[in-house]
Amino acid sequence: MRKVLFLALLLFAVSAHAQFHFGFKGGASITNLDYRHEGSVAGWYIGPTAEFTLPFLGLGIDAAAVYHKVDYSQIDTIEESQSFEIPVRLKYSFGLGRTLGGFIAAGPQFTYFVGDNSYYNDFATSLNTSVGVKLFKHFQAEAGYLFPLGRTIDQLWIGGPTTEVKRKGWQLSLAYFF
Repeated sequence: MRKVLFLALLLFAVSAHAQFHFGFKGGASITNLDYRHEGSVAGWYIGPTAEFTLPFLGLGIDAAAVYHKVDYSQIDTIEESQSFEIPVRLKYSFGLGRTLGGFIAAGPQFTYFVGDNSYYNDFATSLNTSVGVKLFKHFQAEAGYLFPLGRTIDQLWIGGPTTEVKRKGWQLSLAYFF
C-alpha cells in the first residue's frame, strides 16, 4: 500500500511541474515524389502547435495541425498537393543555459489530402523526425525529414506501367509559443 501511495504522490508531483505550451508554427518544405528524379519542389505550411513536457526528465509530446501546400507543376503533371498534417512526436529537450536549449523529436505524421486533385490517396502516414533549438522559452527553430510509411498515390500512369508513389522530404520551421 505504501508503494502505491508513494507512486501516486510521485506522479502527482511530476504532473504538477509539467509544462504545457501552445503556439503557432510555420515553415518551408522541400518535397519529392519517389518515382521522379528530376528534382524537388518547395512548399509551405502553417498551423497551431502544442507541447507537453516533463521538466525533470526532458521528455514530452509535441503535436501540431498544419495546412501544407506544395506545387508540383514545375516538374510534373500533378499540379499541387493540399493537405492537413498532424504530427505527434515524442520529444527529448535539453538545456544549454537559461536562454538556449535543444531537442530531438520523432513520431508518426498523419496526412489528410484535400482539394480537387484526384491523384492522391485520402490519407498517408510518415515518420516525422527533427532536431532543433529553443530560444528564450518562446521560440523554436527546427529542421526535419519525413520518411514515408505508406503510399501517397496508389497508381500513377507515367507513360508506361502504373507505379506506386511515396512522398518524402525536408521541413524547416519556426514556432512561437505563448
